[in-house]
Amino acid sequence: FFFELCLATNKSYMAGDFWSSSHFKSWLFAPSHRKYCLSQLPEGEHFTEDEVQIIHFHYAQSIMTLCKTLKLRFRVAATACVYFKRFYLHQSMVTECDPELMVPTTVLLASKVENMHDVNGETVVREYVSRHFHYRVEQVMEAEYYLLQALEFHTVVFHPFKPMENCLESCEAFGVKVAPFADTAWSMLNDSYFTGVSLVYPPSKIALGCLVMGAMMAQADISDFLATLGAEHLSNLDAISKDLIAAYQLKAAIVPATLEEMVDKLHNLIIERRRDRQSEGPKKGL
Repeated sequence: FFFELCLATNKSYMAGDFWSSSHFKSWLFAPSHRKYCLSQLPEGEHFTEDEVQIIHFHYAQSIMTLCKTLKLRFRVAATACVYFKRFYLHQSMVTECDPELMVPTTVLLASKVENMHDVNGETVVREYVSRHFHYRVEQVMEAEYYLLQALEFHTVVFHPFKPMENCLESCEAFGVKVAPFADTAWSMLNDSYFTGVSLVYPPSKIALGCLVMGAMMAQADISDFLATLGAEHLSNLDAISKDLIAAYQLKAAIVPATLEEMVDKLHNLIIERRRDRQSEGPKKGL
């Protein structure tokens, strides 16, 4: 019932204007906001900022893998990744909700929002494979409502896919051969879901940033197209590029054994916190 209610509330945004959406009004923050939020969460006491980002990489990959297993469109995985980022912006992985539970929960909710109604709780629980996942369908269903509350029932996410298509078409209209860099730009766009850029920049700017980076790597001249854009469209492109490059460098430096140690450390903290909570009595969290 609650899902149908929030979807009905947000339906007008599906084909609507990004600038009047909850995505723009409620879910874009200053670049420094994520660092501030981390400083307020318990995990900030146990992990560095880079380590938390690496843990987010891990769970974004888990979401992607689960969606691939379920044969869902990439858009579902993208929406689920954004939900995951929004949820853990203000919620703690250690004390409020185990990210292992939130992986199938975000995929389940995203599949509903993106009209993939053949996916259900039993399916995601059965297909999600992780050595730290020991939850039942009932717990995923409970977590779905907890997720909706944290999202303030804002379920519609605007993505940069259509803006990227428009940018490439505009480049072609100016006589630019996009084939040498289109695949790279799309790959960067898809990889952006491993990062937190969706919490900072509008989808159109993310698409443009990935396009410019792809063109630069291919040494393609798209200056005529860029000259048609106003200053407001070109602002923040350097910052987006730096965020994506930094994420690529961090991701490339990940040692699998070290990542495994980080995830194990996180789950040991979760178990320790659960024991403390059981001795203290019922508290908020899953």
